[in-house]
Amino acid sequence: MKKFIAALSTALLVVILALTLSACDKSGAIENKFKDNGYNVKIVNADNSLAKAVFDLCGLSNDQIEEINSYEILYCSKNLSAAVVVKFPSSGKLKDFLTVEKDGKKDDSAYTAKKDKGDINGNCLLYTMNAGARDIFKKAYNSKGKNLRLARRFLFALRPGAHSVGNSFVPFKHACHRVVAFCRGFACLAGRLCVNVGFGCVGGLGFWRKPFQSL
Repeated sequence: MKKFIAALSTALLVVILALTLSACDKSGAIENKFKDNGYNVKIVNADNSLAKAVFDLCGLSNDQIEEINSYEILYCSKNLSAAVVVKFPSSGKLKDFLTVEKDGKKDDSAYTAKKDKGDINGNCLLYTMNAGARDIFKKAYNSKGKNLRLARRFLFALRPGAHSVGNSFVPFKHACHRVVAFCRGFACLAGRLCVNVGFGCVGGLGFWRKPFQSL
């Protein structure tokens, strides 16, 4: 039983690592969310007249606009509503962009204000004057991030030693009952990962078609 638990824990660690790497970028989920709400979404440069108008309304300096131009920019529009989403390589790069030097110290108050306002989602930064667009941006999430949280719950249930409940400790074998309850969810999680990562590669090589060609 212990060997089985150890093997399952190792598999979960691999799943968590894969999901962590794939869940960092939120731009795809954000783009789909805007499209689902009837927005026209296109990739533009920072010197695009429509995007620049949004930047000017939000008070960006020329230096900031020039720096943003090195990243992917999505312009989302619907009737009179417009929003610009800037995709940074990582959430850390996004924070650096909004951090300035003041009196020899780093000031990230602009980052905190944007975060509290809902203009930051993962590695993406929103510029808009429209509350509806901001609400769409805030609600966009990556399903892989949800899978990652589920995988972490599995790993917690499988941890060695004891499983704590309040101030008491339940023997490890009791925690196994929780693992059984989650087995179906784990199968779904692993299956989804296999589809996301392997289906395109295997399908592209034609392995899915060959078994049926002889029928």
